Amino acid sequence: MFQITLGITEIVEEQVVDVITDRSADRVVWAANPVAAVPQKLNQYTAPVVVVDNSSAPSVRCLRVRWQVNRWGRAS
Repeated sequence: MFQITLGITEIVEEQVVDVITDRSADRVVWAANPVAAVPQKLNQYTAPVVVVDNSSAPSVRCLRVRWQVNRWGRAS
């Protein structure tokens, strides 16, 4: 079982972060569907946000966390 903690320590107005967790057995081929996705966050916080239970797929040895920051509102 894996637990991932996400800490957002600084924010910019009108931005949101998307966090996606992928899995792999060999770090070469990554599963098409993410293991977990964190709901969009708009404020500062630190908390365990994803718990991945790999008992159904014991071959999973690697996790990769991807994030993307998106803006809305005024032009960038």
